[in-house]
Amino acid sequence: MLQLPKSSRENLKMDDSSSKKTKLILLDKKQWAYVQNLYNLTPREREVLRLIEQGYSNREIADLMTVEVGTVKNFVHSLLHKLGVRRRSQAARYALGLQI
Repeated sequence: MLQLPKSSRENLKMDDSSSKKTKLILLDKKQWAYVQNLYNLTPREREVLRLIEQGYSNREIADLMTVEVGTVKNFVHSLLHKLGVRRRSQAARYALGLQI
C-alpha cells in the first residue's frame, strides 16, 4: 500500500468513511514526484502509466508512442511489478491517486 511521508499525508484530505471503501487522494506535483521516485519508474513507464490511467489500450499506447505493442506490454509488465500490483486497473488507481 502506498505510504506518503507524514508531511504529505497531513496535507491530504481523506474521507473518514469505512476503511473497506476506496479513498480518493489527489496528488500534487510534489507528491506525484514522490511516487515516481519511490517506485523508480522510468520516464517511458510514467508515460505508459498516465496513458493507462486515461483508458488507452496497449495498441493505442503503442500508436501514440510509435513503438510496437510488445514494447508497451514490456513497459506495462515492468511498472506493474514496480508498483506491486497485478492489474492495469490497480496501476491506474495509483496514477489517479486512489489508495486501496
